[in-house]
Amino acid sequence: MSISSSLPSTLRVLFLAAEAAPLIKVGGLGDVAGSLPHALSVIPAHLLEGRTLDMRLVIPYHGEVARKLLDPQPVASFIVQHPSGPIPTRAFVTYLSDIPVYMIEGAPIGTEAPVYSGDNYLDGLKYAFFSLAAVELARQLDWQPDIVHANDWHTALSVFHLARRRLSRDAFFARTRSVLTIHNLPFMGAGAERALDEFGIQPVKDLRLPVWARQFPLPLGLLAADRIVAVSPT
Repeated sequence: MSISSSLPSTLRVLFLAAEAAPLIKVGGLGDVAGSLPHALSVIPAHLLEGRTLDMRLVIPYHGEVARKLLDPQPVASFIVQHPSGPIPTRAFVTYLSDIPVYMIEGAPIGTEAPVYSGDNYLDGLKYAFFSLAAVELARQLDWQPDIVHANDWHTALSVFHLARRRLSRDAFFARTRSVLTIHNLPFMGAGAERALDEFGIQPVKDLRLPVWARQFPLPLGLLAADRIVAVSPT
């Protein structure tokens, strides 16, 4: 992998996922998110052109996670903007193999809802909120990521939101680039359109997307991502 010489000696990577084992696991995404950040962080610098990776993981503060952790450390309180009013948001931190794991808490995530409820609207609200909050968390921590790495439709809107922040000349994210990894391509966030409407995310008019995909989270993320990764050829 070739890394631009303009990048810093330590690359800061904000890794976003809906689940991460052993804190919370539903499927293979949980295995990846629970292990890959640590695996990347210990890659020898000589294999990365002399650079190291500072990995930070962000997941929703699901009720099951809250019940497992006895004393998570609060690290930030902030708001996520919503057309009907700001949403109070908190973040906590724990550690997996020395990797900081930030957990986002807010009303759309809930305390009893499963990771994936089967209700496309409610899941859309949850993960639209989480995606926006995870990007804002970096600012709250005054930790400027070089890369935001999202996974599947649940966090794809973070990539779309980051692109909008850069277009608005947000200095904090001026150097931040994005990676979106596809684990399950058929799951694009269909049915979340009303939730996106409520967050002020309207259908795009970009002709590179078919009309039906212009307000689905995953296609919006793919449209905005600087790099796209597929976990397998199929």
